Amino acid sequence: MNIDGLHKKRIRKLFLSYTIAIVVLLCYALFLKYTGHGIGCPLYELTHIKCPCCGISHFSVELLSFRLKEALSNNYMAPAIYGLIIWLLVEGSVRYIKDGIFVVKVTLIKRVFVLIFAIIMVVWMILRNVMGI
Repeated sequence: MNIDGLHKKRIRKLFLSYTIAIVVLLCYALFLKYTGHGIGCPLYELTHIKCPCCGISHFSVELLSFRLKEALSNNYMAPAIYGLIIWLLVEGSVRYIKDGIFVVKVTLIKRVFVLIFAIIMVVWMILRNVMGI
């Protein structure tokens, strides 16, 4: 497949955008690691109920230090959450390179998958708060 100038320009834009995002996230992770202060979860701050994503920042810091056991102890569902985010970013990026729009085409299978994922996240939120996970 031949990549023309327009596709190369879109690839460069995506590369720059992702590079900036990764640098910002790494800076935040380093700040969190060395200060212990990060962006708090609004749900937890207001209700002291952990949302499905609580602990993702600490998960990331531990993962960057190659401490998988400690990373997972912060949020067991973080790999699934990251997997969903990466899937959506990859699909959106491919569509952007191809068509010039960064959207994910919604199909019935994707709707069912996201619904199941959302149900699992709600169950996870209940379990982690009731059982203290």
